[in-house]
Amino acid sequence: MHIPLIPVLKRCLTSLPHVLQRSLNHTLRWSFQAIKAGKFASEIIPIEIDGGVISVDDTVRPGVTVSSLSALKPVFPQWGPGENLGEATTTAGNASGVGDGAALCILTTRSRAQKEGWEVLGKWVWSSIVGVEPRVMGIAPVVAIPKLLESTGLKKEDVDLWEINEAFASQFTYCVEQLGVPIEKINPK
Repeated sequence: MHIPLIPVLKRCLTSLPHVLQRSLNHTLRWSFQAIKAGKFASEIIPIEIDGGVISVDDTVRPGVTVSSLSALKPVFPQWGPGENLGEATTTAGNASGVGDGAALCILTTRSRAQKEGWEVLGKWVWSSIVGVEPRVMGIAPVVAIPKLLESTGLKKEDVDLWEINEAFASQFTYCVEQLGVPIEKINPK
């Protein structure tokens, strides 16, 4: 499937207020709720640094509003939301924070997991490899997901949980709106 990326971005990426509202409504609100409910507690190993303990994601800030996000200057004003579109949409308030982390995923057969006594958390079904222009990094899900669904014969409705990178609110907003996946199914934790 070929998607002319820049023309699509020109038509579909929205204004800064729209991106900020989407970011606040989904990413920040859900992040606050998840942290408050302790949903990540079992996934974060507390680390002691300089006499203090870091045990939660410190890039999630309570009390953020669209007004406070709107006051931040764009970090890539020359980029705009697309080529020659004017208003830039990426700020320090809706881009990924600077942080360190690590993750481990064990991908094995069901029989091996059962033999080892490991809880099966998910099922790998298929993968899809696509490429997009580097200057529109982050929107590959818009191309990869339809390809994956077509390869497996699945429909969007067959998938219970979607994980889509939220590095930048504009990129995430674009992916969600183009894919038409219900927001409550995306990155729910």
